[in-house]
Amino acid sequence: MKVELTPEEVADASSLASQRHEAKHKSVRDTGAISRATVPKGTPLEDFIPDRRYRAHFIGLLGEIAYAKATGGEIDRNIYNSGDSHLGDVGRVEVKTATWMGPDVHLKITEKELAMENQPERYVLARVDEKDFHKVELIGEIGRDDFMEKSVSKQYGPRYPRNKIMDAADLDPIPTQ
Repeated sequence: MKVELTPEEVADASSLASQRHEAKHKSVRDTGAISRATVPKGTPLEDFIPDRRYRAHFIGLLGEIAYAKATGGEIDRNIYNSGDSHLGDVGRVEVKTATWMGPDVHLKITEKELAMENQPERYVLARVDEKDFHKVELIGEIGRDDFMEKSVSKQYGPRYPRNKIMDAADLDPIPTQ
């Protein structure tokens, strides 16, 4: 299912993205692969968010806003200085947003995140095309217990974290209001 975001919703995502990024301590704010991530030059996403440090938060917020819009929920607007509550982005639902446009897209959650104390009840996989980021694809969802039982462990490279992943085709459809 595709959810089209309004210009106001996209602007809201942009504003919250910069606030979330800047709230982090400067020692961790601009480190890691996310801060070095690039998108192809001249894409609408690169033009809209020229500061690449904000892009990961922005893409995540697009997924959160689209899911909230489709289900009648509200996104967590709190600004945390170290991660978030781990309870969920929209109520007790954690939204993971991918930009991979291939057919083999996965719901991917680090094993470190899965081991944290507070946990959401469900996980949602959304996808954003960097060339047309106003439209968010809501791919599917799964309960935490089912995800823990059915996902497989994968590490994408020796310097990458271990993840639990699940193929998008194995997710449940997202009920809308």
